[in-house]
Amino acid sequence: HRSSVEAGIARMARVERVAIPAGGRLALEPGGFHLMLHEPCPLEGPSVPLTLRFDGDETVEVEAEVRSGAASQGDAHAHDH
Repeated sequence: HRSSVEAGIARMARVERVAIPAGGRLALEPGGFHLMLHEPCPLEGPSVPLTLRFDGDETVEVEAEVRSGAASQGDAHAHDH
């Protein structure tokens, strides 16, 4: 997803793919690009392991901070899918 503000309203839009040039970086953070896990899963601790898959079959293992959707979205939040 990618967050944006349009006419003073915070929105999120689903993004299927993001192009990152060789040697480039992409920050996943609130207010910009971020990952959303829609299926609840039992968690122990403040993070969850994820495997990111890239073109060319490259994978990267990361630990993602777990946050409640309600705590980070605010009242004026909308999803565009």
